[in-house]
Amino acid sequence: MAHNENAVQKLNINEVNCAALSSTASNNNITIEEGVDFVLGTSTGFSIGTAGAQKLGFHGATPIVQQTGVAVSAAGVHAALVNLGLITA
Repeated sequence: MAHNENAVQKLNINEVNCAALSSTASNNNITIEEGVDFVLGTSTGFSIGTAGAQKLGFHGATPIVQQTGVAVSAAGVHAALVNLGLITA
């Protein structure tokens, strides 16, 4: 498939099943097998979450919107990282 610079870059997965990536229309999960790497472009980069209102969470933490007004202190940064699920309390 030729690359189209003007195409909307959106991936809708209804049903995919290959060695490294699988999904079905019956769930909201994308399963990535062990040992798979994301290889990203080097000129413009890669973004996860393109707006502050989109929610993100790690390691089973409840997804939250981008945090604002985080205190510039060890306690403030610690709380922000715990909220995202990047570290434990």
